[in-house]
Amino acid sequence: MKPASYIKMSKLSFWYMGIFVPGIVLLPIAYAIKKYPILDKALKVIFLYLLTAGITNVIAAVLAFNNKNNLFLLHAYSAIEFALLSIYFFLLVEKLFVKQLILSIIVLYVIYCLLNVAFVQRIDQFNTYTRSIQAIMISGYSLYYLYTGIGNFVSNRKKGPHYWIALGLITYFMSSLVQFSFSNFFSTYFTREIKFWLWNFHATMVLLMYLFFFKAYAICKE
Repeated sequence: MKPASYIKMSKLSFWYMGIFVPGIVLLPIAYAIKKYPILDKALKVIFLYLLTAGITNVIAAVLAFNNKNNLFLLHAYSAIEFALLSIYFFLLVEKLFVKQLILSIIVLYVIYCLLNVAFVQRIDQFNTYTRSIQAIMISGYSLYYLYTGIGNFVSNRKKGPHYWIALGLITYFMSSLVQFSFSNFFSTYFTREIKFWLWNFHATMVLLMYLFFFKAYAICKE
């Protein structure tokens, strides 16, 4: 028989990771809908990204509730997520060379995802190779925005919505790099209690990202 504390932790983790955190995405979505007419193209792309994340979370939760493997969603979602976030930064940057580089990276990454699922990691496994590369690339985009002339800390952009979007992306992807890289290892060799704590930490980083996005849409002005 499992101890009561373990059962309680399992229930709390289920509600926190499976219901509460995914539900928080409705906050930035609601504000994005409210302010949609005044949003620039880049913020509209983030709105589309949030909708995609929300729909994917619902489908994943339904599959998990019915004891079905939902990792195939992660393979497809990773490619879509990376493409949307790359397009977001494509719309922000001004240098033509950087724009062309981002478009090339999108194509290469999607091909990499297809090759990974076809020859390296099965569709019922975590796509650790593609997710870890994605975390590095999105963090790199965000740092480029924050520390270069298009978004440095001494400019007025620090007061704008894209500063908070970039900050949210860095918070999530940088903190999740280790988990993205070793998810299959953790699932195989770590105890269930440790995995609970790891995924709760991951969910908290998702929560922070959504709150940063909420802040971004909340301060949008015409």
